[in-house]
Amino acid sequence: MSAEPPPRSALRRALPWLALATIGAASVAAALVLIDRRFVALEDRLDASATAPLPDGRVFVIAAGDGEDELQATLRDSHARVLAELAPPTTIGHRPTATALEDGRVLIVGGEGHSRSAWLFDPRTEAFDKAPRTGAARTDHTATLLETGEVLVTGGATPGVDWIATDSAELFDPTQNVWLPLPTMTQPRLFHTATHLADGRVLIIGGLEPGNDMLTAAEVFDPTTRTFAPTAPMTSKRSFHGSALLPDGRVIVVGGAVALGTARQPLGTTELYDPTRDAWTPGPDLDTPRQSFATIPLPDGRVMVAGGWWRPIRGGWSYYPIRARELLFGTLAGPLDSTELLDPDGDGWAPGPRLQRPRMAPVLTVTSDGVVLVLGADGEPGTAERWVP
Repeated sequence: MSAEPPPRSALRRALPWLALATIGAASVAAALVLIDRRFVALEDRLDASATAPLPDGRVFVIAAGDGEDELQATLRDSHARVLAELAPPTTIGHRPTATALEDGRVLIVGGEGHSRSAWLFDPRTEAFDKAPRTGAARTDHTATLLETGEVLVTGGATPGVDWIATDSAELFDPTQNVWLPLPTMTQPRLFHTATHLADGRVLIIGGLEPGNDMLTAAEVFDPTTRTFAPTAPMTSKRSFHGSALLPDGRVIVVGGAVALGTARQPLGTTELYDPTRDAWTPGPDLDTPRQSFATIPLPDGRVMVAGGWWRPIRGGWSYYPIRARELLFGTLAGPLDSTELLDPDGDGWAPGPRLQRPRMAPVLTVTSDGVVLVLGADGEPGTAERWVP
């Protein structure tokens, strides 16, 4: 008869349970870290189309209302809570630009349906005042505050049977309440970006030309001469992209789309522009190719990209690893809930906090106290979200 095995000590009997407890504690800790890294869903629901953070911490928001032509305007705090319900004029277009001026007012320009309208909102009186109409009708344009206090408005689409990209640009002078005509840009464009450079100029990048082809062309606006001049072109055509100024004065251009037949193929590449050398160099690739996303610089020098649209390439395998990953999460194509964070040196991307829901063309803003708010996406009202970096 074989001998009985010696009895295990109490410690040996406890080891498996201690191991399970350790694994469980690690899992809980990991889950807590994951929760901490996510955006926090807020109670309010809205579909913001334009926002402007104000110096006092409030945020001016224009959002779609319940009716087809109805707009809502509110002042909100850094938790997206409504501080004031406003009465916006009926002649504000859909998808306008909203630019906070140096005197505290907000300039609202263009948009679908009322593409030559311009309004000034004063948060002190909570009143809208009509500004002169723009010189050209436009939507999907850019509006950039200059060091002079003026606002540069560039490009966009001229509404009609076919929306055609325009090369027109103009300056709004808030001290004189007038629009000042400018020479035409070097290239008609819409769905482009405009980035204020450290030297006061504005870099205008990519977009769609009148034939709906994407552009490699870029140009700069010089506020001292009030003229546009071409820069070196990007290496890749792109539209529906993002751009941001880095702490060292360079500009990063992120993702976007390039034509693939009649479809748009999202890009995962980035490019870095050095205005001192007028030169482009390849930047770090995104983890996930995306188009129609949000790009925002953070107060600590990092750059966040959030949401967007990802779509696989039919008949090709170049994005097979991404397809496999998306398969695991049950989606083959559609809006993204991921974000990515670029380090201040522009050297690499890291995963950022996940959105509470996938969003195409999300509307993000950074409040004056550094809080990131998500206030809408692509015409579908959704729960607002908040993240504190």
